[in-house]
Amino acid sequence: MKRFIFRLETLLKVRKAREGKIQRELSYAQQKLGGWQEKKMTLENQIAGLTAEIQKKREIGEIKLQETYNQILDHLNTNLSQVSHTLDAQNRQIAEMEARLTGAARQRKFVEKVKEKQYSQWEETTEKQMMLNEAPFSQASYRG
Repeated sequence: MKRFIFRLETLLKVRKAREGKIQRELSYAQQKLGGWQEKKMTLENQIAGLTAEIQKKREIGEIKLQETYNQILDHLNTNLSQVSHTLDAQNRQIAEMEARLTGAARQRKFVEKVKEKQYSQWEETTEKQMMLNEAPFSQASYRG
């Protein structure tokens, strides 16, 4: 009995590899996104803490380094703005990667369905062939 050979097996392997590569890239991008989100939270907490400290010092009349506090606050706000822009870009990149992953999965599944269909046809043909090969022997033994 001949064994099943799928002529598009190489294409299927390539599509699986491409899907895996995109999945790994997406995972890495999501890790980077998590890092940027943590950085944003840290900056937001620093800004909130500094703002609260400035407010306390104003209330008790001890705001000697007002200019320095404002410069630090401006610097933190600038960093927060940059991190927010980076987060937006990272989210767009992840959305694009997810779309690429969906397309790659769809292409792989298409080739897998073709393989399954060809395998089913091969099984049917093989089964019919085996039945035809057995038929003369069963009739010969019956005449016997």
